[in-house]
Amino acid sequence: MPIIRPAWAFVWTAPFVLVLLAASGQAEVNFPGVEFNAAVGQPAHASSYYDYAPNALHDTVFVPGNANDGFPDDTSWWSAGDNASEQVFWQVNMSARAPQLSRIVVRWHGFLSPRSYRIRVSYDGEEFTSIVAVTNLSAAYDRVDNHTEGLSKISPTFLFVRVVIGEPNVCSDEFACVDDGNSSVTTNSTNERVLYGIREFEVWAKGSRNGLPRLSFNTPAR
Repeated sequence: MPIIRPAWAFVWTAPFVLVLLAASGQAEVNFPGVEFNAAVGQPAHASSYYDYAPNALHDTVFVPGNANDGFPDDTSWWSAGDNASEQVFWQVNMSARAPQLSRIVVRWHGFLSPRSYRIRVSYDGEEFTSIVAVTNLSAAYDRVDNHTEGLSKISPTFLFVRVVIGEPNVCSDEFACVDDGNSSVTTNSTNERVLYGIREFEVWAKGSRNGLPRLSFNTPAR
C-alpha cells in the first residue's frame, strides 16, 4: 500500500482518529468545526526568489514553496531584490475552495518584513480583490501578523491567495538588507538591496458542518 506523508497542520479541538485513504494520489480531509491550515503543501510561486547566485548549489534554499511547507522554523522564502521596479508578491494556488476562513497568519523571517502589504484573493488568478490591507507595521524580528477581522464574512470562492508587498522597512538595522556587492538595486551608498522573507503563510479554515465543500490535498502516491 502506498505510504502518504503529508505536511498538513491541524488544531485538534477534540480527540479524533485520522484515517487517510490513498486514491489516485489524493486524500480529502474535512472534519466539521475542526480548524486546519488549508495552505500547507499547495503550489506556490512568487515574483522572484533569492537564489544565492552565482552558487548553483544553493539555488533552492529560498524558493516560494518554503513559505507554506509547514516548517516555519526550518525554511523560508526570500524575494530576490534584483529589480528596483519589481512588484514583490508571494502566492499560493489552492487546489480546491477552502471552507469558511477563520484567520490568516503571516510569519516573517527575521527583519525581512515590510512596513505595509495587502492580502488579495482571486478565483481565476487574473482579477484580485484585497481582503486585508495593513500599514505602519514595525520591523520587529520574526514578526507574526495574525489577521482575523472580517474574514468570517468573506465568501470562500477563491482559489488564489496573494501577499502583495507595499512599503519596505528599508535597512532598519544591519540585518534588514543584504550587501552582496553586485546588486544594481541600492538603498544607500553601501549598495544594499531590500529583501523580504516569509517563514510561513497560513490560511486557517474550519471544516463545514454539512461536509461540503471538501478540501483536496495533492499527495503523491509512493
